[in-house]
Amino acid sequence: MINDHGVVDEDDHDPVVIMLNLVDVALIKTTTNREVIAGQEVLFNLEVINQGSVAFKKFVLRDYIPHGIVLADDTWTLLENNIAEKEFLLENSLEPGKSLITTILLKINENMTGPKVFTNVAQVFKIFDTNQREISP
Repeated sequence: MINDHGVVDEDDHDPVVIMLNLVDVALIKTTTNREVIAGQEVLFNLEVINQGSVAFKKFVLRDYIPHGIVLADDTWTLLENNIAEKEFLLENSLEPGKSLITTILLKINENMTGPKVFTNVAQVFKIFDTNQREISP
């Protein structure tokens, strides 16, 4: 604001508010069956949590299946290198602060022997906003 004759401009303290659309998605993978035997199926829950400020309607999950385990879920697609992928197109957007849970069914190989420790990880591979534009970080 100038409150003088206009010759002296002290207009160097105007606040500017910048609104950012934050894309922040968490994925929590759990199972209740932590000890399994050869040939047994294991169901994993994958909880997708929208921790950002942008709603999204479509996303792609990837599960990196370790050697010795196979995909046993026909709702997922098996890609090269034992990667499973599933695309989700939601009827309603996943709003900030909301979450959803999906599952993946895996099976321990029949010929697996001895005690083994498996690390099975998954990720939110791609995210699309409500206009179908990719907004993956």
